[in-house]
Amino acid sequence: MKKKRWKTNFFLNPKSTGADKETYGFKSPKSPAVISELKKFEDSMIHLIQNIQFENRTSKFQYKYAKISKKLRTTTDSKGRQNKKLQQNGSRQIQRPSPRQRYEDLQKIRQE
Repeated sequence: MKKKRWKTNFFLNPKSTGADKETYGFKSPKSPAVISELKKFEDSMIHLIQNIQFENRTSKFQYKYAKISKKLRTTTDSKGRQNKKLQQNGSRQIQRPSPRQRYEDLQKIRQE
C-alpha cells in the first residue's frame, strides 16, 4: 500500500520531491500521506485479503495414498510405540516385521 500511496502522491503533486536528506542507500523512514482518492481502494483490498478462504482439495490418488500410509503406520511402527503400549497393558511385545512382510502387507492393502 505504501508504494501505491507514494506513486499517487508524486502523480498528483509532481512538483513535490522527496527529501534531500542522505539515507545512504536505506529506505526512507518517512511514510506516505493518506490520500483520500485511494481510501476506498485500500479498504476494498484489505477486505479482499481478510476474506480469503482455502479449500482442501485432494485427488482420489492422494486420498487412497493417505489411507494406505495410515494403515501401514498403525500396523508397523519402527519406533516401538505399539510395543510400549502393549507392555503397559501387560501384553506381549510385537516383533518388527521384515521388509518382505511389509511388502506383502502393502500388497494386501492395495488389493482391498
